[in-house]
Amino acid sequence: MKKYLLFSMLMLILGGCEKDNLPDKMPEVYVYANVNGEKFRYEGEEDYFAENKPWVPQFQLGAFLSDFEGLAFSTEDALSGKSQTLKINSATFSDSRYTEYSSGDYSNAGKPTNGKCTITHADNYVVEGTFYFDVYDEDGYGNKKLSIKDGRFRVKYN
Repeated sequence: MKKYLLFSMLMLILGGCEKDNLPDKMPEVYVYANVNGEKFRYEGEEDYFAENKPWVPQFQLGAFLSDFEGLAFSTEDALSGKSQTLKINSATFSDSRYTEYSSGDYSNAGKPTNGKCTITHADNYVVEGTFYFDVYDEDGYGNKKLSIKDGRFRVKYN
């Protein structure tokens, strides 16, 4: 009886833990982030890109919920095949046909992204990691800032 009671209490405690509203089984391809406190959730096999360009060198990632809603960034270095932290040198976020925020090189100057991308896993087909960055209205020159935080991704890349 004690074992049953102990097991029931343990399940009640563990079942009540907050899991950041993530699915129990993570999808094969996803990009998640908080945009000024709002959830950005991309899951699927279409409408995203992930490219490693060692000749530039640069890693690029973008995910789009529609033709006019999505986020993208590029780093100032390419993937090395191991865990690493890369500086994000350009970024963009759009939440409608008429509203786009950007920073860094993406806006041909603008304000800096203040962002990083940490690669936690990379093999020949899949890359996983975390990211954060800031973007601004008026093509990166405005004063309205969006903070993209707690970003995480798992994507196939070429």
